[in-house]
Amino acid sequence: IAVLGDMLELGPESAAHHRAIGRLAAELGIDGLWFLGDFAADAAAGAAEGRAGADVHVAATHAEIADAIARDASAGDWVLVKGSRGRRMEEVARLLGAPD
Repeated sequence: IAVLGDMLELGPESAAHHRAIGRLAAELGIDGLWFLGDFAADAAAGAAEGRAGADVHVAATHAEIADAIARDASAGDWVLVKGSRGRRMEEVARLLGAPD
């Protein structure tokens, strides 16, 4: 499962870069993709281009993501959480119970 927040400070090409990252994540076969931030819809659109039927979600809050993962993840699932520091993606990891 990949939880990806916006990459900030990419400039005028931000939407295209987020779309490309979403596409790549789907092409890599990641089972569940969660996107958060101003460019989440762009990343999700890229994911849909990368693999039809990919399990793609756009979330409004860190808690929404953590709640869904806690509910749906299986033992042995890996969760990657990444995003610019300004998106505070560590909040998802904290809500999932990751140690400080």
